[in-house]
Amino acid sequence: MSWDFYQCLVNDKPASIYLNLGLASRVPLAGYPELFYLRIPMCQPREDGLSSQAEFETLNQIENKVVEALTADNKMIYVGRLTSDGCRDLFFYSSSDDIDEEALELSLNDFSEYAWEGGINPDPEWEMYFQLLMPSETQLESIKNRRVCDAMADKGEAFTTLREIMHWAYFATETAASEYAAKAQATGYQVLGTQLQDNDDERYCVQVSNIGIPSHQQIDEYTLPLFMAAAELGGRYDGWESAVKTM
Repeated sequence: MSWDFYQCLVNDKPASIYLNLGLASRVPLAGYPELFYLRIPMCQPREDGLSSQAEFETLNQIENKVVEALTADNKMIYVGRLTSDGCRDLFFYSSSDDIDEEALELSLNDFSEYAWEGGINPDPEWEMYFQLLMPSETQLESIKNRRVCDAMADKGEAFTTLREIMHWAYFATETAASEYAAKAQATGYQVLGTQLQDNDDERYCVQVSNIGIPSHQQIDEYTLPLFMAAAELGGRYDGWESAVKTM
């Protein structure tokens, strides 16, 4: 996974986070121990503190200009942004605490109506990336779901027809697999069977299904209970699939 976004609460307020998920398996990067943030109060935020459509293009232009200026010499890596409480915060990791203020100010020259503030602090373990920007495992599952739905939409999916949605989960023990199947059945899923695998760590594969519309609005409702149930039993939910139904 690379760049993606998700919505959540930060300090009990609605937030939208956009980040480079592709860095997660490679960080912290020893050569970039300093965290630099740039906070830009929005001029036309929505009532809930998120960005409005009226300001969308301007905020994107600001972000692109700033990122281009600060990462041009590879002294900084742009890792993500947080939009919440009427502000947009951009986060970078830097090789030093010496910020090219001239380049930063030049990048913002065309946006004089926007105030901004910034700061830099040591963060060699990349705690901000992991603790603020990174989604939880459940949120990451929702991101994966949205990507599958997007792919279905690209193939002409109309999201209007009920159909079978199949799910898989893997477990090390027969007991855990049986408990999972029982939980799934008790909450309305049909258990299609359990197959033995060659992998001792995931010896048992449980397949279940439900009838529904795998839309962006509904798919989390079908999948997240199965995802959490598998995790509680020490197993792994391995996703879902469904036939594409066009108009």
